[in-house]
Amino acid sequence: MFAIPGQSLSVWENTLKEAVRAGTDHISAYNLTYEEDTEFFRSLSRGEKIQDPDEDAAYFELAENILEAAGMRHYETSNYAREGARSPHNMAYWKGEDYVGIGPGAVSTIDGVRYSNTRNTETYIRTTLKTAAGTNGNPSLRKTTAWSASP
Repeated sequence: MFAIPGQSLSVWENTLKEAVRAGTDHISAYNLTYEEDTEFFRSLSRGEKIQDPDEDAAYFELAENILEAAGMRHYETSNYAREGARSPHNMAYWKGEDYVGIGPGAVSTIDGVRYSNTRNTETYIRTTLKTAAGTNGNPSLRKTTAWSASP
């Protein structure tokens, strides 16, 4: 994850290079986003944190340069992989195949129907613990849209 408060470009560069040295085949490089109902969002709203699109772009470009130079291909917004190492979940998503998302705000597609969990972390935890069912029969899981893959 990049653009974390207090993170420098040099720390991000070292992190990426270490991941490459470790022989990693797949890297998801996500830009920190400030989601509602989180302390990060509240601190951003209070002006305690700053989001700078130009700085975010510098982190993104650094990842692109280092990872592609290491033989990874940028195949999705935040994902890089060596040949044959693309994420099965990501590919299933783009092909419209079934997958299950677990956690607050997670999305699933089952038999062509898209579902999403409640985004509220406390509600998700309380409901999941109460039903002990995760997404199967979980009242926090709601049908959102029908889904079909593009030909």
